[in-house]
Amino acid sequence: MYAVEVEELTKLMAGRRVIDGISLLISQHSVFGLLGPNGAGKTTLMRLILGLLPADGGRVELFGHDIARNRRSALARVGSFIEEPALYGHLSGRVNLELHARMMRVADSAVDEVLEITGMRGASSRLARTYSLGMKQRLALAKALLGRPRLLVLDEPTNGLDPDGIAEIRTLIADLPQRIGGTVILSSHLLSEVEHVADHVAIVRDGRIVAEGNLAGLLSGGRDLVIETTDLPGAATLLGHYGFRAEMSDETLIVAGGEAAGCAERRARINRLLVEADFNVSSIFARPRSLENLYQDLAARSEQLAGGAA
Repeated sequence: MYAVEVEELTKLMAGRRVIDGISLLISQHSVFGLLGPNGAGKTTLMRLILGLLPADGGRVELFGHDIARNRRSALARVGSFIEEPALYGHLSGRVNLELHARMMRVADSAVDEVLEITGMRGASSRLARTYSLGMKQRLALAKALLGRPRLLVLDEPTNGLDPDGIAEIRTLIADLPQRIGGTVILSSHLLSEVEHVADHVAIVRDGRIVAEGNLAGLLSGGRDLVIETTDLPGAATLLGHYGFRAEMSDETLIVAGGEAAGCAERRARINRLLVEADFNVSSIFARPRSLENLYQDLAARSEQLAGGAA
């Protein structure tokens, strides 16, 4: 049985398909990443999965329970954190959790457990309004963990955090399947956040899934070429004339994409083109494709298809 099954899910808003026929299968005991730019439809998709919005087509099942027909059973062991944390600022972190635990009919002992998991035990007696944004995010995550959910749905949990806060939340999320024995769905527009914690990824654009699969598999198919030369803009322009998409990054030039099988031949051709044009090439080497490169390639392809359709 899958943790989540989504089949041909559709949602209309103001006459526009904001979710357009999305289908997903999410395995248990994994971190599933929903990746896409702001406005891609990630939050709407999560709301549909949780039954917070009615779908205009398709179906959602959580652990075999249809969310539309049997919402109570479907959500019995589900925790969520959608958008901004909903906290009582005039109460302590512990009291916030105790109130939520009573509403959920969860034993008070669960409060100590989630404070320990999220590293908030030491600050639990302070008023929530005195917390930093990172601490508020962790308290909201602790709230979602009450009752040891089998499924945890997190929408942009590192939004607005500084690099240290992002690293803390990222480490915490990566450990959750093992610690709670459940499944995590994580949405983000931050490529590095998803790349570091997810086992499986779906890339969302304009309400559709444009790529989906095992993260290692998505990234293993290609190689980027990293070029060091004294004239990066000139080299990029030259390579562009020959059909290579080259972008400057720090003090190098990146030629993205390309299948791993033809990488050596492609590297040799680029090197020859640059040397014959009198560019000084100090190095040129291949590296595995990153999730950021994959996302850029898919976005460019989507725009080309949209332009062709117009």
